[in-house]
Amino acid sequence: MGELAAAFGTDAEVRKALDAIDNVRPHLKNLQELADMLPAIVVVGDQSSGKSSTLERLSGVNLPRGEGICTRVPLQLQLRKEARFSAQLEYEPRGLDTKIVEVDGLGEIGDAIAGATMEIAGESKGIHDSPILLRISGPDYEDLTLIDLPGIARVAVQDQPQNIEELTVAMIKKYIAGDAKVILCSLPASAEFVTSAALKLAREVDANGVRTLGVVTKIDQAEEGIARRMEGTHSSDVMLRLGCVAVRCRSQRETEEGMTLKEVEEVERELFTDHPDLRNISASCQGIPALVRKLVAIQRERLIEQLPKIIHQLEEKIDAEERTLDELGDIVENEFQAFEKALMCVNQVSEGLRNRAQGQVDDEDEQMQISLRCSEEFTTFKVQIDGICGGLFDDEVWKEIEEFTRCFQGIHLSNFMASPVFNKVFRARVFNKLRRPAEVLVNKVLKHVKYVLLQLVEETGESTKFQNMLKAMIKEFLEKCCKATQKTVKKCVNSHTEYIETTPMYVDMLEELRGMKENIGPSKVFRLYNDRNLDRHIVDKFTRNRTAIFNMLSDPHRVHMRNQSIQKLESLEAARQALRDTMGFQMI
Repeated sequence: MGELAAAFGTDAEVRKALDAIDNVRPHLKNLQELADMLPAIVVVGDQSSGKSSTLERLSGVNLPRGEGICTRVPLQLQLRKEARFSAQLEYEPRGLDTKIVEVDGLGEIGDAIAGATMEIAGESKGIHDSPILLRISGPDYEDLTLIDLPGIARVAVQDQPQNIEELTVAMIKKYIAGDAKVILCSLPASAEFVTSAALKLAREVDANGVRTLGVVTKIDQAEEGIARRMEGTHSSDVMLRLGCVAVRCRSQRETEEGMTLKEVEEVERELFTDHPDLRNISASCQGIPALVRKLVAIQRERLIEQLPKIIHQLEEKIDAEERTLDELGDIVENEFQAFEKALMCVNQVSEGLRNRAQGQVDDEDEQMQISLRCSEEFTTFKVQIDGICGGLFDDEVWKEIEEFTRCFQGIHLSNFMASPVFNKVFRARVFNKLRRPAEVLVNKVLKHVKYVLLQLVEETGESTKFQNMLKAMIKEFLEKCCKATQKTVKKCVNSHTEYIETTPMYVDMLEELRGMKENIGPSKVFRLYNDRNLDRHIVDKFTRNRTAIFNMLSDPHRVHMRNQSIQKLESLEAARQALRDTMGFQMI
């Protein structure tokens, strides 16, 4: 804090910090938590409390005055010390883009504000929360930013909404929320301070009065005891830690009679010199010059205190929104994106199966270790086959072969077993026992593959409807593969029931069986239902169901969350850039 205070040792540095906050403010208008951290001096008061007259003295501008609510929209008044005069209004007319109006002289600003107010709030007397930014530069100003709000109206007049008081109170509460805000409360000397609705509202958010500064208006109408009331020394008085400053402004009649601001300055000086009660008020609490000095000092303290916090919070909020966007992932907004995301899910599932088939993934769930599971099934199958064929050629079988062979002597070659003999012995003892284990092997491998694929579908994290659709497609594909595999296995089993010969027909059949052999065994078990076949099957289904896929993968709630997060992030980054542009990169 000390380093930052030292950095604000010059008026130029304070000016730079003040401009930075003012430049950031528009970007955070919809981010209330951060907006509450922005230091600001907010001017509040009851209707006809002298609030606009005070701002008139501070700015030199003839602000709209008269009956009813004079200030109908928030007015952000930026006063800057420059060698030459310039004035500019910036606002958003209802339903239109931002409008910038250059004003040539002080006397024209009041009409420009009235015109802007009409464009924003319409011709009625209602209020509207869309601020006018008025930036005035000149040699007679101190660097100061104030936010003027509509006065609290108790009773609706003319075409004002019946709940006008509720509306103005809600607007004021919004702008004075947050410990960074200083409340400049307009208190007419002609009334008891405790009766002020604006002061009551200020005390709701600032119970101890640590950030409320009273500006006592209509001081020429003050009754005896005004000095004591300003000091808050009596138990019935209001105690404001920032104190009170008394000011003398032009009345409506004096304005109409042509009294100039220079003339009212002289009247104010004479009043504090000659008035028996007012001359006892501390010089630091007398007049507009004292108010300006106090506001500038308070503003500087708030800037030093809040700027590091704002920078820190901006970075934290940006990081948080970036994490939110990452967590939301890809958002589906049309059928093309839905189809693309569906294909990514299929690729993820296929890749997961392929990696596990090759033993490249070490799953804690042993059921997901498909290569190991299938290898175990083939080992079990081999043991079963060895058991079936192990006693094939025992003494009893050889006797049976000899008996059948004698029946075919002279018909077949003596060094080859006769086909009828082979068929009679082998088929009866082996074939019927061999087919069933082979069918069971296929079903077990299918079960393992199906388990892995369905688990991988769930790992995509997509909607239940999409997962169920994808699972159904996979099951349909596996059932087709199972039938094809069972058919192939049956051919392999049947091939072992044929007698080996050297005829052309046998040679052709042998070549066919050699081709089949490539599809059999643990290392080739996925050939018939590999990932390419699976992808083609599912993509074909997807192509015919694009609309259904979009409905399953689209999530309007996530789209809304993403859009909100993007808007927040854009505002936060714009605010950070505004700070960088104004303060320099060394501070951000």
